[in-house]
Amino acid sequence: TNRAQTWNGPAQVITEKLKLFVTYQVSAWVRIGSGSNRQQNVNVAISADNQWINGGQTEVSDKRWHDINGSFRIEKQPSKVTVYIQGPASGVDLMVAGLQIFPVNRHTRFTYLKMRTDMIRKRKVTLKFSGLDSSSYPNTTVNVTQTQNDFSIGTCISRSNIDNEDFVNFLV
Repeated sequence: TNRAQTWNGPAQVITEKLKLFVTYQVSAWVRIGSGSNRQQNVNVAISADNQWINGGQTEVSDKRWHDINGSFRIEKQPSKVTVYIQGPASGVDLMVAGLQIFPVNRHTRFTYLKMRTDMIRKRKVTLKFSGLDSSSYPNTTVNVTQTQNDFSIGTCISRSNIDNEDFVNFLV
């Protein structure tokens, strides 16, 4: 309420709560109130000595609660770490519930993320041939095997894209 800028949102210093080289999961429930009839971006941002880390984001266009998920890792001892929730345009109410930042087992997390990524990226491939006389190729099959992971989901695609069915259908 009464936010003058998009970055005016709840903030808390968490320096003493974090350990180096530990991966932390971020989870928060957010919603917007009155003041907007268009889509708004809301994100969790972590400032470690004024270096910004994205802790997750979502796009909100209705009055329902939306989940923000992300993760981060700090590898250099900061003098000050602050978590911020920021986003919708000034004049749009921002509500936050259940912000959690907790350590995760990195091996378990990467195993889970690899499985989720493979579910989206590795799908059955259907090849359709046209202009060929199919009688010339009886009992012909094509096998497609992925031999190399060249593109990590997340390097260019945000978490909100993975939850977007239209985007996933485009990739499939």
